[in-house]
Amino acid sequence: MTDRINNESKNFSASDAAAAGPGLDLGFGLGLSPGTELVSGAVGKPLPSIAGTILWLSNAGQVPQFLAAAAPSRGWTISTVQPSDGSPKDSAQLRDADLVLLDARSDQSGLLLVCSELKHQLLVLGMPVVALLAGGDELSRIAALRAGAADCLWPEMAELESIARLGTLLRLGSLERAHRQQSEALARQSVILEQRVADRTQESLRGRDAIIFGLAKLAESRDDTTGHHLERVCAYSALLAQEFVRTFGEQRQGIDAQWVMRIEQTAALHDIGKVGIPDGILLKAGPLTAEERTAMQRHASLGGDTLNSIRLKWGDNAYIVTAMQIALGHHEKWNGAGYPFGLAGENIPLPARIVAVADVYDALTTARPYKAAFSHERAFDAILGDAGTHFDPEVIEVFKRCKVQFDSIRTSFAETGGPPTKPLDEKR
Repeated sequence: MTDRINNESKNFSASDAAAAGPGLDLGFGLGLSPGTELVSGAVGKPLPSIAGTILWLSNAGQVPQFLAAAAPSRGWTISTVQPSDGSPKDSAQLRDADLVLLDARSDQSGLLLVCSELKHQLLVLGMPVVALLAGGDELSRIAALRAGAADCLWPEMAELESIARLGTLLRLGSLERAHRQQSEALARQSVILEQRVADRTQESLRGRDAIIFGLAKLAESRDDTTGHHLERVCAYSALLAQEFVRTFGEQRQGIDAQWVMRIEQTAALHDIGKVGIPDGILLKAGPLTAEERTAMQRHASLGGDTLNSIRLKWGDNAYIVTAMQIALGHHEKWNGAGYPFGLAGENIPLPARIVAVADVYDALTTARPYKAAFSHERAFDAILGDAGTHFDPEVIEVFKRCKVQFDSIRTSFAETGGPPTKPLDEKR
């Protein structure tokens, strides 16, 4: 090995040494500029120095001479923190650094304890820690590595090697900090974009709800003798749906808050088919004849067909499907005696069974040209009496629990023209 080194030294000419320029001479005539870092023995293609910030963590405070001399030419900034003045874990200096150089020469156990305390945060930041030890014995190095240090330096180590090790880890820390900052910027941008999407979605939902209610009011305008009928039916339906979820939600797939919202919104379309009923029948003040009643009953299938045409055009949107179920099925009866299809039991979609109770309750408690309004108690008892014949027994069980709220909604609309100010799901 010695002979080979001597031969290589002889083969290195004076002109080669001159070309290398002034710098550090390792004994082989290799000129190294002050800003050159040696890594993995790559002397032929040294990595260029990279600027970065070193956090010097020392109770003494004084930066080592070798580091103070090497830093300016390499573009390194040194920031000093004294642990005795308080832990730097909440300091902005820690986040802005690329590497922590820990002075463990005079108080190795105390400084390594600080390193252990910072280990988790430094891992999150991806920041390497280098421990400057009083000596390079194996026990000291192992203690530093166990405390979280990525590497160790000691006074006996050649200054060139110390600088090279710092430069390599500083490069990694700088890249990690750049990556972290980019990730944080992307995360902030993601939050902004998500908020924009949420705002656009809410805007679309408000537009959808406005269209639904506008279509329903258009149908109601031809028979506007009940005042706020749509609003009340929607409120009653939402109340029943909420209570149904509380009572049976765990047993039924797809029965959740979104399901309640769909019923509340689309219940307004239950009578949209009335736009196709002749005025002579729809606006008749007295009782309908059998023939007129049959014609009036067509509003359920007309409404369902109208909504189905939208579904065929735009696909199976959950709101359109729920609206179809309600428009077609809210006059069906549990015993199969309803219309338009004579469906019975659970063959009637659940949203329609819920709106059926809401619609009948509102019809009973609202005055019409041909009848007086029922009291809340009378209407409540009448509906309970039709459990198992007209109405789904489970929906009636839920209706019983909502007795007080139904009356509150009814009286609130009668007094103020709007729903109660208290939430519908308040404790009873």
